[in-house]
Amino acid sequence: MSPRVNVLLAVFFLIIFASSSFRLASLDRAFYREEVRIGAMPAWLWLPVPPPVGRFGPPDPPSPRPPVVIVQHGFSASRQAMSWLARGLVRNGFAVLAADFRGHGHNPTPFNTGELSDDITHLIEYAATRPEVDATRVALVGHSMGAAAVYAYGLRHEGISAVVPLSGSSPGGDLAHPSNVLLIYASGDPERTRAASRAAMGRLTGVPPELAPTTVGDPSLGNGRRLVEVTGHDHVTILFSETPVRETVDWLRATWRLPAAAFQADPPGVLREGLIGMLCGLLLFFPLSGFIAGAVLRTRALPGTPQPRGVSMAFAAVLAAGVVLFAGTPLGFLPYVAGDELLSFFLVAGSIYAVWLWRTRIPQVVSWSEHCRAAAVGVVAFGLVYATVGAGASRLFFNLMLSGQRFAWFLVAALALLPLGIGLETALRPPGGVASVLRSLAAKLCLIVGLIVAISFFGTLPPVVGLMIPSFLIVLPVIEAVAARLYVVSGSPLASGVLTALLLAWIPAAIFPIGY
Repeated sequence: MSPRVNVLLAVFFLIIFASSSFRLASLDRAFYREEVRIGAMPAWLWLPVPPPVGRFGPPDPPSPRPPVVIVQHGFSASRQAMSWLARGLVRNGFAVLAADFRGHGHNPTPFNTGELSDDITHLIEYAATRPEVDATRVALVGHSMGAAAVYAYGLRHEGISAVVPLSGSSPGGDLAHPSNVLLIYASGDPERTRAASRAAMGRLTGVPPELAPTTVGDPSLGNGRRLVEVTGHDHVTILFSETPVRETVDWLRATWRLPAAAFQADPPGVLREGLIGMLCGLLLFFPLSGFIAGAVLRTRALPGTPQPRGVSMAFAAVLAAGVVLFAGTPLGFLPYVAGDELLSFFLVAGSIYAVWLWRTRIPQVVSWSEHCRAAAVGVVAFGLVYATVGAGASRLFFNLMLSGQRFAWFLVAALALLPLGIGLETALRPPGGVASVLRSLAAKLCLIVGLIVAISFFGTLPPVVGLMIPSFLIVLPVIEAVAARLYVVSGSPLASGVLTALLLAWIPAAIFPIGY
């Protein structure tokens, strides 16, 4: 395409990206939201009232003061992942506190599952200091790991009015404890998660799980129990379903005997605007990548030739990586809980692939200055994706913007993944075209196969990594699309390889908890 067309496309996508961002930001202005810090823990306080007009600071305490719902995220997530649910609760009259658990998001405190109850305690204590809320009425809502944390907390602590675990629970519980449990899981959850929810319902009702009713007791008396399956959703997409919001709102209203009111559904287009923002941020990369390559490289590299057996060798490398991990975790010094094992898998697979490529490929004489310029193109291209797609995702879905602590370890992880990224691009990308895209995408999808084998058959990766596989099935084609585009405009597999390595390191660096 001509430079003029690229400029027009860039302006078009930028306008839509900015418009979508503005519309999403306007949703937050409908209710008061305050960024707070409770010790080292960053959190949001949402209140079901508009922000005060003409002055800064919190609004006057509403009358009557709303109950407080503590909303907590799962293992590989942060408070942004719960924003859909949090907004739904606020729209329906509840105050919400949503925070980054220790080791997650921008919380620098090292992760420890045994101390998550301390974080919940700090949130409840903070709520008691806010005159805008009724801290005598507290409910706990959590997803996955957060579901287990809030369930265990409600089991051990008095004064919790209701507990709502989404896609998870923990051992224990009887006819009286915890108070008012609403168990929600997705039809697409792993079987162990669905079984755990059914088993919890059995304990809470005193009936075998296969015979337990779906609803018993009276929430207004504190002995309510309910089990809900959300059909058509999985472990992640349940967070963006209206069913858990509606069920939770009805459950809490019954718990506190609140006046009957119509359910306030999400305004139409919220999810659409979030997806449009992410998509336009991604599409913005395509016209701008040509300008990046032209400005940094100045000349386009000549296309090479694809490496025979490149895809089959990628498959062999990922299978071998799963076996090699029996010997240990080479990136075990990284602080990411489970993320160090995933990144080690990528490192080993990439190293095997790079050694094979080095032994079979005829080297090309390229100056160091050309190498540096090509690497710089990959880095700048990643910066563009990070600033657009990362910002778009973080507004509504998952926080992909790295804290300073996470960014430093991200750089280490990206260096470790360079053999994988550059190896795949060098072996499979030239000479470009549809055939190279299909070869490269097939090799990248081999990573999914390798992960499944390493988790399910070898046991060298923890099962929690398997929860990322649906996300990888979405992310890998995106990585392929931007890497292919960068190769087309630069002609350099080094540039697209650096971009691939940065993108593969980015997601684990953003979402896995930091343990030390």
